[in-house]
Amino acid sequence: MAERSDAATVDAVLLACGDRIAAVIRDTDVIARLDGPRFLVLLTSGARADLETLIQLSSRIQRATEEPISLDGARVFVSMSVGFCAPKSAPKSSGEALIRAAEQALSDACSHGTGVIRAFSPEMQQRAQMRIALEDELPVALENEQIRTWFQPQVSFKSGVVTGFEVLARWE
Repeated sequence: MAERSDAATVDAVLLACGDRIAAVIRDTDVIARLDGPRFLVLLTSGARADLETLIQLSSRIQRATEEPISLDGARVFVSMSVGFCAPKSAPKSSGEALIRAAEQALSDACSHGTGVIRAFSPEMQQRAQMRIALEDELPVALENEQIRTWFQPQVSFKSGVVTGFEVLARWE
């Protein structure tokens, strides 16, 4: 949306989304707008924070924000992905670790499309660390010519004639 609209329009939409999220959570819970189009919801003590409850809350937040927003005579449709971390699943028992884990779950949700809900899991953290390691190793592999190009022919089943090639990159 930021690519198609001016900053004031984006802010108005995010303000409306924030108001809708606030209407879904308890008065004692906290909502904060982070950088970009992201919000953080902190559930205060006393809230059940088991997986089922957090998924239900995430779904309520999504439904609340999916209602069209009227803005300058136009209707704006918003979709929201949600990532969360249950306190028992956090890698450490600090608020910072809980937030980082929720952000990791959000990143995973966003990578799977719009309107996705993801709960943090230790496996998610392991996959992210493996991806970072791979991204670090790739420039070295390119520099050392460890990436080889292979051409695989595409053959017509009807005629048996080669109709093209598929290029594959293999890391040796």
